[in-house]
Amino acid sequence: MRVATGVAALAVGAFLSVAPLSSTSAQIPPRPPPPPQLAPAEGLGAQLYLRDCAWCHGNSIEGTARGPTLAGTGEASNHFYLTTGRMPIVDPADQIRRRPPVYSPEEITAIVDHVVRLGGGPASPAVNPQTGHLGQGGELYRLHCGPCHGATGAGFPLLSGRNSPPVRHATAREVAESIRIGPGGMPVFSPETLSDQEVNAVVRYVLYLQEPDDRGGYHLFRVGPLTEGMVAWLIGIVALLVAARLLGERT
Repeated sequence: MRVATGVAALAVGAFLSVAPLSSTSAQIPPRPPPPPQLAPAEGLGAQLYLRDCAWCHGNSIEGTARGPTLAGTGEASNHFYLTTGRMPIVDPADQIRRRPPVYSPEEITAIVDHVVRLGGGPASPAVNPQTGHLGQGGELYRLHCGPCHGATGAGFPLLSGRNSPPVRHATAREVAESIRIGPGGMPVFSPETLSDQEVNAVVRYVLYLQEPDDRGGYHLFRVGPLTEGMVAWLIGIVALLVAARLLGERT
């Protein structure tokens, strides 16, 4: 009996000692899970965007009074504007023109991925200039691009004091992206207007304009046929004046 009573007392004591701990642990709220960690590239893109882009386009790419929304712009548009140095700009009223890029290729990729993650949009077009036909590209360029960018790709003055940019420094990807997104006042050429194969042809011709095979003599800085005609007239007029002077002296 004494042994049984002792065992019972020990059991009651153990229960009383454990019960308060169980009650106390039940009152402690569970620890919340740690916040998700951003991947290095994702974190870099978000930081650069909030530092340099959110002033005009909003913290969540929703747009502000200073700049439009970036929702739906996609990889092609954002990559084009960043690699050509057209973005970022200090004053939204400034003319957007090509400049050296502000960011490294890795930073551009991070920013573009961040914007696409928030707003989606079309991807950059796949381009392969070697599969395009050079002659067809020349015809399409003169039809769709030459009136603004010039026959030699040197650019052309437009209305309101603005200029159509030259294409001599554009990469194959930048040319294809500009065709599909229509930056600035440039029209958008959808696949219904220019197929992927025709885009490859235009890109190949633009790359040819950057290093053309000048077989007609001095290229005159490739400003275009108007300059070539003016030089011809000047040389011709000077030659005629010299000839008239010599003939007059003989008579």
